[in-house]
Amino acid sequence: DDDDDTLDLVDVDRTFEAFRSSPNVSVTLVDKNSGNVLAKTKNTIHNVDGDTDEQALCANSKIPELILSPIIPEYHSHIAIKIKPMELCVWLLFLTISYLALRTMVVSKNMRHNFKYTAVEMQDIFELGLRGIVLYVIGNIGERVSVKFFLWIAWFVFFYPFVFQICPTTFTIDSESKFDWTLISISVFVGASNFYIVLDNFKYVWRIQKWWIYGYFAFFCVVLYHIALIRSANHDIAIHVHHHHWAFVLSLFIHSPKDSSLVLHALLVAVFIHGIAVFGCENLFDYKNLENATV
Repeated sequence: DDDDDTLDLVDVDRTFEAFRSSPNVSVTLVDKNSGNVLAKTKNTIHNVDGDTDEQALCANSKIPELILSPIIPEYHSHIAIKIKPMELCVWLLFLTISYLALRTMVVSKNMRHNFKYTAVEMQDIFELGLRGIVLYVIGNIGERVSVKFFLWIAWFVFFYPFVFQICPTTFTIDSESKFDWTLISISVFVGASNFYIVLDNFKYVWRIQKWWIYGYFAFFCVVLYHIALIRSANHDIAIHVHHHHWAFVLSLFIHSPKDSSLVLHALLVAVFIHGIAVFGCENLFDYKNLENATV
């Protein structure tokens, strides 16, 4: 009935009952709005006494889900994650080559933190591989593996160290001096671009109606976690959210297929590689006052 979206379960039972004795007839009940199969009879199966097997008649029934649909909204919970072993190996190889190339540049150009013990180097490469696998599976890298994406990462891996090198570690703003409109324009452009990309990715997750728990709930849980982490700092513990960490975390939530998201994703991956390669996979906390025996 086009005027009534509800389903009379008594009529369903009568329909199936009418076809019980038909040996070569099956019935499929489909929701006209969503196209989901609500109930389906299999080919009639007779037992040794010639009676119809009741279990086989409606083994596919989804009538309980239909009854609960006004209470529980429809949610596509079946999400297929495809892992291509060869593609994953290429991704990990690319990360390793980027790491080695960046370490070579840091050492040869005598950049910040240019010395690490071999054991630390090996541990950092291992950590890079583990996080690279997480990025491939959860961070949508599996959908972006391409020459274009790799070239963008290589571009940022090459130029970001020089930008990082010339950036001052501290600076002061003179409130009485004239504003630098070039710097303000760049800041507004970067802020607006990032705001657009954030909205685009939230909209993308909403539009595909999948990964809502991951796309929204997990994101806000991660934000709350880092707020709690920062607030946990005290006179004994110093908290430092390294750029390899925040770049890795943000990379997990860039899923939009647009070029703007692809470029930002490549930048975050490059920052992540730079942090691991230059400074190592350092802890987010550091003990202070170790000379004090009470600590």
